[in-house]
Amino acid sequence: AQTIFQLVWEGESSYTVSGKWKLQRIYFKGEDRLEIMEVYDRSDLDWLRSIGCFSEMSNCRMRVFIPVDRANITIDSLLQ
Repeated sequence: AQTIFQLVWEGESSYTVSGKWKLQRIYFKGEDRLEIMEVYDRSDLDWLRSIGCFSEMSNCRMRVFIPVDRANITIDSLLQ
């Protein structure tokens, strides 16, 4: 999880975890964030929230983010 976080946060444009979750560092609302891209399913959104992610609506699109201070724990959950 630490290695994946470092790859995305420090330079890799994106990284796909477990063949499903594409992680990308983005600049959003004045800060760098770790986003899980292309989350469209409500059950996926609910599960991601249950493991510590948060979401925000932007331009009629729900965006899902991993809190940077909990990134290792959350990414570890994505790997399982």
